Amino acid sequence: MDLSTIKNNYSNLSNKQLVELIDKPKILRPEVIDLLKSELTLRGLTEELAILNENIEFEAFQNELIENPDKAREYVQTRLKNGHSIEEIRLDLKELGLNVFELLSDEIIEVESKNYIYQELKDEGLNQVQIEEVLETEFNYSTEEQQQLKEIIRKRGRLYVTLGVFMAIIGLLLFVSSIAMGRLRGSFILVFGFGIERIVKGQKLLQSLR
Repeated sequence: MDLSTIKNNYSNLSNKQLVELIDKPKILRPEVIDLLKSELTLRGLTEELAILNENIEFEAFQNELIENPDKAREYVQTRLKNGHSIEEIRLDLKELGLNVFELLSDEIIEVESKNYIYQELKDEGLNQVQIEEVLETEFNYSTEEQQQLKEIIRKRGRLYVTLGVFMAIIGLLLFVSSIAMGRLRGSFILVFGFGIERIVKGQKLLQSLR
């Protein structure tokens, strides 16, 4: 289909139909995306235009991860340093056809395995003293290694809480802006719910250290 026809079709779409296209820029040619941007701008749909640009940037980033193993490895390392778990990263990369364990060194996998063991012992109801004893006697964790493990868990818990508060606030702002514009959208529920889930998870991690 030629561009003039596509442009005419876009101009005849309702706002709702036009907005449905912003979530799937991958299926559109670059020149068609430009037409979509122009139509969104013409209608004053600035929020939707921003989302489209974010989706385009995210897809470009995903393609870079797929095509560049070093970039993917750097991405995993950064997320781990910021407190994300291997399981979270594994699920995100799985959607791109990437195996997180092929991108990690044995040392990092060992650290994350220790973190998993710590959480399992805590979930079994062991107190801090009992956990330290099990880690030392059954898994040969030195006192220094245990302290490093606690710091990783503490950092991860704080990250979850901070992220959760941020997302909850964003969700509330989306709700308020939707009401103000007279276009109530369900996205605020997802964002707010995700924020609360992160806060609860972060608090659980922090409480596991007590």
